[in-house]
Amino acid sequence: MQKTVDIKDTFISLMQESFKGKRKRKELARWITDNQEKLSSLISRGEFLRVKHGTRGDIREVLDSLEPCPVCSSFKHSVSFSDRDCYFEAEREMDEAVESGKMSIIEKPSWYPEIPDNREVGGIYYECLKCGAVFIVLFPEREFLGSITRIG
Repeated sequence: MQKTVDIKDTFISLMQESFKGKRKRKELARWITDNQEKLSSLISRGEFLRVKHGTRGDIREVLDSLEPCPVCSSFKHSVSFSDRDCYFEAEREMDEAVESGKMSIIEKPSWYPEIPDNREVGGIYYECLKCGAVFIVLFPEREFLGSITRIG
C-alpha cells in the first residue's frame, strides 16, 4: 500500500510542476508512460490518456480528482449566472480571495486564446496561488448575465 501512496504523491507533484510550467509536458508524458502499470490503480485509462495527450484543463481535472485544492475547489468551475446578483456575489468572493492572499488577479494567460463562446465581453482573470488554477469571470452585458469558468 505504501508504494501506491509514493507513486500518487510523485504523480501529483509532476502534474503540478507541469501545470505551473516548471516541467515540460514531454517529461510528464514520458514518466507516466514508464509508470503506466503503477498508475492503473490511481487513474482510469481515459484519465491516463488525458494527462498524456490532453490540454492544461485535462491535467487540472485529473489533478483535482486526486487532490482537490482547498482554496479554489469551493468556487464553481463553470457556471453562467442566473441574475446579476449572482455575478456580484461571485465577484465579491473572488475579491475576498485576492485580499486574503489566496488568489491573484492576472493578465490573460498567453496559452488562452479567446474568451469562451466568442463573447464580446470583458473579464477578469484570477489565479489560485495554492494550485495554479486559472479562472475567468466574464462581466455581464445586456442579456448576458456573466459567468465564471475555470480555464486551466
